[in-house]
Amino acid sequence: MAHASVRRGQLAGLTAAVLFGCSAPLISTLTGSGSALSIAGLLYAGAGLALLAVRLIQGRAQAETPVQRQDWPALVGLTLLGGVVGPLALVLGLARLPAVSSSLLLNLEAVFTLTIAVAVGREHLGKRGLLSAALTLAGAVVLSGGTLSGASWPGASLIALATLAWAIDNNLSQRLSLRNPIQIASLKAVGASLPMLGLALLLGGSFPSLPLISGLLG
Repeated sequence: MAHASVRRGQLAGLTAAVLFGCSAPLISTLTGSGSALSIAGLLYAGAGLALLAVRLIQGRAQAETPVQRQDWPALVGLTLLGGVVGPLALVLGLARLPAVSSSLLLNLEAVFTLTIAVAVGREHLGKRGLLSAALTLAGAVVLSGGTLSGASWPGASLIALATLAWAIDNNLSQRLSLRNPIQIASLKAVGASLPMLGLALLLGGSFPSLPLISGLLG
C-alpha cells in the first residue's frame, strides 16, 4: 500500500514537471501580447477557474482536512511568492531570454528548494538527494552546450528570482501537505490572479486579444 502511494506521488511529480516544462516555451510566445501583470494574472485566473470546477464536481466528498486558522500565514506567503512574485518574474524574464535558456535556468528551482529545505528546514539530504541535485545541474549544462546562448543578466536574474520564489513556495507548501490540496491551490490561484489583474487595470497595462486571453486561461 505504501509502495503504491509512493509510486503515485512520483508519477504526479513527474507529470507536474513535464507540464511545467512545457509552460515556459508556450508563455514565451505570448509575452509581447500584453503586460507582464495581465499575462501572469490570466494564467492564474485560468488555474482558479479549473480548480473551482474540480471543487464543484467533488462537492463535499473530500477526505482531506480543510485549511485551518494557523495555516493562513504559510498560505499567504506561498500565494505572494509562488503566485505573484514567481509568475511575474517568469513572464518578465521570458520577455528578455530565449525560451530554451529560460527552461534550462528553471532547473535552479530544484537546487534552491533542496538548499532551503536543508539550511532552514533542517531536513536530511542523503547521498541520493545530493546526486540528484548534481545530475540536474549537470544535465542543464550539457543540454546548453556549456553556455546559455542569448541570455542576458537581467533576464537570467529574473528567472532565478522566479525559481527562488517557487523554492520558498515549495517549502511552505510542505507544511500544508496534510491539508486539502485543491482548496489550497484554489485559494492560491484566486489570491494571486485578482491582485495582478486589478493592478494591470489600475496601471493601464495592456491586455492580450480575446483569443489569446482564452488561450492563457486554458
